[in-house]
Amino acid sequence: MNYNSIYIIFLILGLSCFGQEKYNLNGYIIDQQTGEALIGANIYNQASKTGTTSNAYGYFSINTLQGKNLFICSYVGYINDTLEIDINSNITHNFHLNVQNKNLEEVILRSESSNIKSIQNSVVNLPVKQVKELPTLLGEGDVLKAIQLLPGVQSGNEGTSGFYVRGGGPDQNLILLDGVPVYNSSHLLGFFSIFNEDVIKNINLTKGGFPARFGGRLSSVLEINTKDGNMKQWQVEGGVGLISGKITIQGPIKKDKTSIIIAGRRTWIDLFKKPIVGALENHIEFKGGGNYYFYDINAKINHKFSDKNRLYFSIYSGKDQFLANIKEEEVQVNEAQSWSETGSHRLTDNIISTTTFNAATNFGLSWNNFTTAIRWNYVINHKLFTNTTLLYSSYKFDNAIGTQNNITEVFVKNSELDTEINQESDYLYQSGLEDIGFKTDIDYFLNAKNHIKTGLSYTKHNFLPGKIDLFSTYIENEKDTTMIFSETTKPENIILYLEDLYTINNRLSVNLGLHYNIYQVNKKKYHDLQPRLSCRWLINEKSALKLSYATMQQNIHLLTNSSLGLPNDIWVPSTDIVNPQKSQQSALGYYINFNKGSIGNWLNFEKNNFEASIELYYKQMQNLVTFSEGTHILGTNFSSWEDRVEQNGNGIAQGIELFLQKKTGKLTGWIGYTLSKSTRQFEDINLGEEYPYKFDRRHDLSIVSSYKINQNISI
Repeated sequence: MNYNSIYIIFLILGLSCFGQEKYNLNGYIIDQQTGEALIGANIYNQASKTGTTSNAYGYFSINTLQGKNLFICSYVGYINDTLEIDINSNITHNFHLNVQNKNLEEVILRSESSNIKSIQNSVVNLPVKQVKELPTLLGEGDVLKAIQLLPGVQSGNEGTSGFYVRGGGPDQNLILLDGVPVYNSSHLLGFFSIFNEDVIKNINLTKGGFPARFGGRLSSVLEINTKDGNMKQWQVEGGVGLISGKITIQGPIKKDKTSIIIAGRRTWIDLFKKPIVGALENHIEFKGGGNYYFYDINAKINHKFSDKNRLYFSIYSGKDQFLANIKEEEVQVNEAQSWSETGSHRLTDNIISTTTFNAATNFGLSWNNFTTAIRWNYVINHKLFTNTTLLYSSYKFDNAIGTQNNITEVFVKNSELDTEINQESDYLYQSGLEDIGFKTDIDYFLNAKNHIKTGLSYTKHNFLPGKIDLFSTYIENEKDTTMIFSETTKPENIILYLEDLYTINNRLSVNLGLHYNIYQVNKKKYHDLQPRLSCRWLINEKSALKLSYATMQQNIHLLTNSSLGLPNDIWVPSTDIVNPQKSQQSALGYYINFNKGSIGNWLNFEKNNFEASIELYYKQMQNLVTFSEGTHILGTNFSSWEDRVEQNGNGIAQGIELFLQKKTGKLTGWIGYTLSKSTRQFEDINLGEEYPYKFDRRHDLSIVSSYKINQNISI
């Protein structure tokens, strides 16, 4: 198949004309103090009663009428900026917003209600400020802990950072850090996430109604965008917790032209190991040692060539390392008597032997993530915005165990060595994967009614072998064994997409999209055309109905036996034998905003801005994969993982979600409740009968609140 032809067809469809407004206003929405681009800020034209939002890079484009126009730019937590202008040509204008501290809620009441105006449902945007104010575990704030408190999202085990969305598994969540996939998001065996909240700019979770630009997972897309770096002045901030410390440095290399941000975080658990080990040795005669640490490094350089050209270079590197050694020594003294007769006398001879057992075990566990991206933003003209990205992502895991046993037996009588036995063994488990690819995304602001998005991406996966190497010696005998669970596989994935955000009238808007996925592994090629639809009916300025339908395909699988999300869970690709997973999800939601004059009166607050929603969803899943009964990753035979799994399983997830959120003011937080049911069915599991998914939780209630007493104290 000619992939270039397919892309040209998509592009032609996207650039088809519908009749255009005469003029256009475009530009960036920027934080006045830092120069950061603001994602999802609102632009509203009071003259034409139309609006739009800034994209992931802060860029916007809105068509206008000739003559006098009044534009209002708003963003949660910022003072509104206005532009009144008599337009008779295309205009480029950047809005610079200032943070509002004292009269924040008055500003928010006059701004656009983004949750009502947006076409998508099943989407939650979490303000970073709210995440930072949540209670922390051991002083470590955590994005994924906040995600777990949202309706439709559940945690695995208490304290862990893994999350499960609408009955899906952990591998069914696409986690994007600055647009690059991350395959392991946990530190400390799942208790903390890899995301440093001090460098995060935007958090967006999509649980359903997926736009055509998203693909590759069945359950959710978590987008985390990091800060670009302060363009105005240098800043240094840091923090000290019970188990780690962190520091962030950002500032302009050249003011208003080039910025850099570097952030680091590291545990110091390993610094306390000596007193802990010393206490153990004194009280329980413990002989051994251990060491554990993790670190994160985020870095980004942002260079502005002009208002039309910008370049970003970002890196993330993180690692967990656990080392332990245990030494044991045991001495056994054996006393025996031998008898001999000399004439009429019997003689007794005491013989003493000493047997010494020495054992040493060294244990090592490490896993690391590395991502990097080079992104180029180019504004071709006032209607056409492009973003091109080169990306790389890798995840690797190693587990090594080495043992040494020594047995010696000495006869004290003559101090001669009688027996010595040495035994050694080494165990090494390795797995991982890496991606290298590129993608191009195009925003075409056709006219006031049509916003076209289209794009192309290519990814070359490299699934590293999941294998165990065993080496052992016993006296003079040696054995070397390798058990391979996954051969090196290098599938390719091409994605084409097209979507149109179409405003039919002042009340009805739709997002129509197609996502075309081409996945090739060995000689097998999978094609999948995935239609997407989202509709929004604006009941009034304060409420809306939303409906969505999306089909998804997932080409990779995570094989796991535990509920902890341990790093030795193994990522495997779809193959000639194992098919990609698929899903279809429908969702219906009612959204409403409250403010002064409604819910605010009986809550006795002077001013309020509440967002509330109720959503029903139904999701069907096919071609699910799980381990067969009685099997696991670390099996004792040499068979491939494909021989140990059950596939072509079915799943159903359904539920209702209630959500009430307040983002601004002294009191912030949310209440979320989910009533849900999730089941699985495989032909050779549970006698072929349907059974509850292991993380099926019928009722889930979360209450999150923060009250700011003053600038320095909050509860």
